[in-house]
Amino acid sequence: MKAIVCAVVLMFLKSLLLSQYKLAAALSNHTERSALLAFRDQITSDPSGVLKAWNNSIDFCKWHGVTCGRKHPGRVIALDLASGGMAGAISPAVGNLTFLRKLLLMENGFNGDIPKTIGHLHRLQHFNMSFNSLHGSIPASLANCSDLRVLDFSANKLTGMIPVELGYLPKLDQLVLDNNSFVSVLPSSLGNLSSLTILSINCGLGSGSASYCLHGNIPEELGNLAKLRLIDVSGNMLSGTMPPSLFNLSLLHTLAVAVNQLHGKLPPSIGTTLLHLEAFKLAGNRFTGPIPVSLSNASSLSVVELSQNNFGGQIPPEIGRAGNIWYFNLEINQLEAYDAGDWMFMDSLTNCSSLQMWALDENKLAGELPSSIANLSIELQYIYLGGNHISGSLPSGIQNLANLYTLDMTLNQLTETIPEGIGKLQNLQFLGLSSNKIIGHIPASLGNLTQLASLYLDDNDLERSNPFITGEHPETE
Repeated sequence: MKAIVCAVVLMFLKSLLLSQYKLAAALSNHTERSALLAFRDQITSDPSGVLKAWNNSIDFCKWHGVTCGRKHPGRVIALDLASGGMAGAISPAVGNLTFLRKLLLMENGFNGDIPKTIGHLHRLQHFNMSFNSLHGSIPASLANCSDLRVLDFSANKLTGMIPVELGYLPKLDQLVLDNNSFVSVLPSSLGNLSSLTILSINCGLGSGSASYCLHGNIPEELGNLAKLRLIDVSGNMLSGTMPPSLFNLSLLHTLAVAVNQLHGKLPPSIGTTLLHLEAFKLAGNRFTGPIPVSLSNASSLSVVELSQNNFGGQIPPEIGRAGNIWYFNLEINQLEAYDAGDWMFMDSLTNCSSLQMWALDENKLAGELPSSIANLSIELQYIYLGGNHISGSLPSGIQNLANLYTLDMTLNQLTETIPEGIGKLQNLQFLGLSSNKIIGHIPASLGNLTQLASLYLDDNDLERSNPFITGEHPETE
């Protein structure tokens, strides 16, 4: 008898639990559906019409852009409406999708504020709102999203301070806040993000005013980010010196602090501590001192952008030893060359088979161009050497650089004649040789340069008695 009673009670309890489970599931389904419909109702433009099917006739788990979980049926784990051309505000009801792991709304026209209710999404891992028109500030409540891995708010109209609370996201791997209008310092709390590999807050001065950018110093605490591979804080108003700890981030492959107000000297050991460095971008600052010889140890170095500073001394002779540099820009500095030994860096650049850009204009380079210029990469497109004190002749071997678009040697001390072989540069569009001491005739072979749009030969000692071009003429001076 007792066994029968126990069985009946057990069946009753199972039935009760099942009914409560069904009730809870129904309630959760209602909550999820209501949150999605509230989101839909804030959309003012849906050019692709994907939200028309968001209605009660279809299971919301089958709506476009919605993914529900397997472990928790009826719970939305991803909302992906990227690149849909939508416009409107983000409903605070999205904070009711408490199982959400991915919220991907990039490349739309969303405006208004980021709802504070996003902080209710404790399971959120990927939050990408890049390339929208969001304004207001970043809500500090995001610190509650402790599982967050990727946070990308780039290319919006966000203002205010970057909240210190972002430094309390222990699993954050990527923080990308480029091209906004912050008025903020770099929070030192970001140095707590021990999992961070990408930190990018490139203002780009896109707001049109330098006052709408980061200011103050780069925090020393960023040197604690041992996993960091990319840091880009270019186009801001950062000042002071670079924290020495940044140069010890051994996994760093991109160091970009261009167009700020930073000053100081680079550590001599930079090329040995940053062995994996690929892109080195310090242009538009106030750095001084020599370019460290150790940079040649960074065997993956491909972009060297150190223009518009006050670097001095000689260019390291082995700078191109590893052979991976394709962009080499040291223009507008105080770099020096006086004899063949100071031009030895050219020999190492001949190892760089992908070199496309070579700019050394407005420095203090003197002496003759070495004949090794003929051995530079066939991929080379731009040579800028104007505003120096280079003497001697233009090496005839320059005719080997068949893909050259621009050759600018204005404001130097070149002598002798223009080599006839320059007419073999069939892709040349700009040739600047003005303000030198070049003599002789203008080569008739220049008439073969059908792509040439700008030709500057003025302020030389050239003889102009014979026309050199038939048919279409470029602009000449």
